[in-house]
Amino acid sequence: ILIGQSHKYNLSHAAVYNKGSFLTPLGEVKINEALAEKIIKSDKLIKADIQPHIEEHSLEVQLPFLQSVLKKFTMVPILVSGFNFKDCESIGKSLAKVLKDEKNVLIVISTDMSHYPSYEDAKLIDNQILKEIESLDPESVLNKDREIMSKGYKQESCTLCGLQAVVIGMICLKELG
Repeated sequence: ILIGQSHKYNLSHAAVYNKGSFLTPLGEVKINEALAEKIIKSDKLIKADIQPHIEEHSLEVQLPFLQSVLKKFTMVPILVSGFNFKDCESIGKSLAKVLKDEKNVLIVISTDMSHYPSYEDAKLIDNQILKEIESLDPESVLNKDREIMSKGYKQESCTLCGLQAVVIGMICLKELG
């Protein structure tokens, strides 16, 4: 399962790429269509929607690494964007319900850290948000994001471009134990 941020589309749902495959220089990675359908049916906030994936990079950049390590695998790519905590919680818990009985599932959450501040500010911001991620408390991550963004760091546009992806992934993983 790959969860990442939609940079071009402001989504009202989690967009699942549910059919076909992705092609990289290392070969084809097929979609696990059966698992994708289970995920889509699990929550009204999760829909089959290929369009946001067409020009997006946040998930495809992970594939060469996965292809190098795992060799052959199938995937379910999921893009998210500006959800509130309640929606993140619904999506994360729904994913967990589907995945609890699946075998050999890897969840990859794709994000960059702070965007465009000075090097010194980036180190400070990134360390603060990483500490919150390590707490395994998704609400704490959202609160820290709001706190950092309210401080007005010069040229800082986000703490995590995949903030909702991280929160959804954390909720799913906590539900899975």
